Amino acid sequence: LGRDALRFLPSRIIVGEARGAEMADACNAMTTGHEGSMVSVHANSAAETVPKVVNYVMMAARFAGQVELATRVSYQAIHLAVHLRKSQRLGRRTVTGVVAYSADGAAVDVYRSDDHGALVRSVYSIADLPRRLQEPLAEQLDEVPAP
Repeated sequence: LGRDALRFLPSRIIVGEARGAEMADACNAMTTGHEGSMVSVHANSAAETVPKVVNYVMMAARFAGQVELATRVSYQAIHLAVHLRKSQRLGRRTVTGVVAYSADGAAVDVYRSDDHGALVRSVYSIADLPRRLQEPLAEQLDEVPAP
């Protein structure tokens, strides 16, 4: 469906979940000018998102055994990873971390959970984020908002 959706020139593509070779198509969609695309991935933290995505991309026949290519495609596609955890006690999901990625794979922790599980800001200035996030965010924000 993701591949077919690209034929309709959508302004957004949102995929509920990708856990296999379909991640290659999702990454392709996210790197072909569809700003605001989103896909959910199961990972233990925001920082573990890209390695998980790389594994899924490599499940596609055209990326099989090509770790470097799958990694490059993943970093180009993913600008931001937001990690949610479901609270067993409250039954609701809360943000536990946000990581911003540059196209070359450099990761910046934007928000993280402290020892008590509270979300804390790790970056204050928009200028400290990867360049590809600075311009779109700077139009709306002066600094990274407090959680």
